[in-house]
Amino acid sequence: MKIKLLYLLLSISLYASCSLPTIPTQDSLSVTTSNNELKIINRSNKTIYLFVFEQKVAELIDWGPHFNKPNVGKNSTTKIPLTNIYDGSNNPVTAGDKIIIYYWDDTNKTRPKIFSKLIQL
Repeated sequence: MKIKLLYLLLSISLYASCSLPTIPTQDSLSVTTSNNELKIINRSNKTIYLFVFEQKVAELIDWGPHFNKPNVGKNSTTKIPLTNIYDGSNNPVTAGDKIIIYYWDDTNKTRPKIFSKLIQL
């Protein structure tokens, strides 16, 4: 009985480790805000593509991943002015607003794995 339980635990552990995300990962992208801009750092060895918007706008838009700009080159940084990100009332985001950043790479252009970060200003 103990051997069966050990086998089950090992199987679950191996299955979980095989299903961990590949590049990019949750930690591939870091985001900070300063000087009225988002600073986005790509720590992976792949170009990462972005879709950035204010959280309230999420229910108003229909989007899908694309492979053009904006993007962040491998191991590089980009900055997005907060004045370029609008809330649901067509005003630039301000302190207290929440911004969603969806990001993905071009490893699989048919079905990219999409990650997200939520940033509160």
